[in-house]
Amino acid sequence: MTQGSATMAHPAPEAQGEPAYGEDGDLLATGRFARCLHRLLDALGWRGEPRHLLEALPHLEQVDDLETLRSVLARLNFETRTIATRLSNVSEAMVPCLFMTADGSLLLVLDRQDDEFLVFDGRTGHEHWRGADNTAGTGFLVNEIDLEVEQKRMLRYGWMTSVLRKFKSLLWQLLGITFLINMFALAVPIYIMNVYDKVIGTRSEQVLVYFFLGIAIIVVADVVLRSIRARAVAYLGARCEALLGSAAFQQLLHMPINMTERAPNLSDIQPPRARKILPGKA
Repeated sequence: MTQGSATMAHPAPEAQGEPAYGEDGDLLATGRFARCLHRLLDALGWRGEPRHLLEALPHLEQVDDLETLRSVLARLNFETRTIATRLSNVSEAMVPCLFMTADGSLLLVLDRQDDEFLVFDGRTGHEHWRGADNTAGTGFLVNEIDLEVEQKRMLRYGWMTSVLRKFKSLLWQLLGITFLINMFALAVPIYIMNVYDKVIGTRSEQVLVYFFLGIAIIVVADVVLRSIRARAVAYLGARCEALLGSAAFQQLLHMPINMTERAPNLSDIQPPRARKILPGKA
């Protein structure tokens, strides 16, 4: 998809009737996520070759969800950062970016002029202008990775630590949620002890009602926190599997030749599976 060989053709913003992907997008133009990936790389000015994109795509799978799309971008040296926002709050400095609405619709925001956005709809493959409404959702900011800075970070922290540091905020949140869940686990025995000490002994029904309401709130909060933690761990596992697997394979490719020659056959090199470290549903 270099500018000289396989340029990704797309119409100008005013030509709203033509699809925004070209002949080289046959492999990509099979779904809304794949179309958004194709158009996003064009908007970012990516100058890699078509084979680089083919190597970054999942093997025998389609780009049919957001996490797969982000994994492909990571293999192409683009990092994505999530931010909870509204469409009207997307500034010119943030585009091009992906925007996932609360109802699951995916938009690729290409440009902003005053109170209007140029967006690409992956479902139809067309670009159109829309007003800057207050649609709530999640923005995915895309930035190219500085390879020199990333190399220095790997030399300082190690390649695995440098990848896990991208999820530092999420890991701290998981630690806090786990701490609260463990504290809530103490609520039931404390509730039983107080029922015996302060309710049965005094035969106070009013105190029992207060205790019951308190333990009910704690149980509901515990269920909600466990659900949030389960989704967060699943998300972390899927992202780590993609990023750590790619990073580990790069480390294997850059190993000294004398270390790989010692292996009697290629079956000794097992594919890295981050799922063994952090289980989660991709």
